[in-house]
Amino acid sequence: PMNDYTKDFEHQALAELAARLKLTYDAVKEGIWDWDLRDNSLEWSDRFLELLGLTRADFTPEVDTFFNRLHPDDKAVVQQALSDHVENGSPYDIKYRIRHEHGHYLPVHALGQTLRGPEGKPVRMVGSVEDISDQVATEQALDASETRFQHLSANIPGAIFRYLIHQDGSDEIEYMSPGCLDIWEHDAATIQG
Repeated sequence: PMNDYTKDFEHQALAELAARLKLTYDAVKEGIWDWDLRDNSLEWSDRFLELLGLTRADFTPEVDTFFNRLHPDDKAVVQQALSDHVENGSPYDIKYRIRHEHGHYLPVHALGQTLRGPEGKPVRMVGSVEDISDQVATEQALDASETRFQHLSANIPGAIFRYLIHQDGSDEIEYMSPGCLDIWEHDAATIQG
């Protein structure tokens, strides 16, 4: 039987645990989400709401809130990844775009894990979401730079190549422009040999 002291102690322990959890949510740069699979209720941390330009008052704690914000081209992929994770235990590690309150789409990287009840039935899924806008912008700039380089090297006379010597002593021709073949009449593999 529980006495008042035991009840107070348990209440205090739960309050401390909740406070530590809130501190953790606030300390990480990622947004945290918690999806109750039994009733489809959804909870987003303050950081997740902030990433999307939302306030707690703007947030409807239902799973449809999430699905309605997904980029139309990403919705089916996310739904399949969630299904594969919940039903088969496949890792939930996915990149997608989600609509910010101002209308633009934010690229994010999400991780998740399903919690199962005593019978093994999935009951809850929790995870994190990270804004990867800077990473995506860097990748796009790098791709654009590489495209410009390829176009330039393919259209100027002469030979342009990248020859690498690795720390282990091996070497390779990483790139040869079409001009190299015109001048030396050999492709990269022949010259490398």
